[in-house]
Amino acid sequence: MIELRYPVWQEPYQKALIETRQEKFAEKFHLAEAAIFSRMTEMPIVSETRHEAESLTDALRALDLLKREAMRSKKRQGLVDQPSQLSSQTH
Repeated sequence: MIELRYPVWQEPYQKALIETRQEKFAEKFHLAEAAIFSRMTEMPIVSETRHEAESLTDALRALDLLKREAMRSKKRQGLVDQPSQLSSQTH
């Protein structure tokens, strides 16, 4: 396994990325999102943290993409009728 550079937020992020069970995705998504936002708020703004800040932004974009894909999948399966249902399921 690859050693993570920022394990505090990368571990829950990776778990969300590889989750294939729809019923567990929302939970893993929330844990990853919370870990990322927590790190963003506590991280000092200095040049030494620039790489991590960019990594955090990339991770949030990837999670957003996963959330949209999950919504499309649920719509295709007829599990979600309105966009508001995904928001309540992933927040």
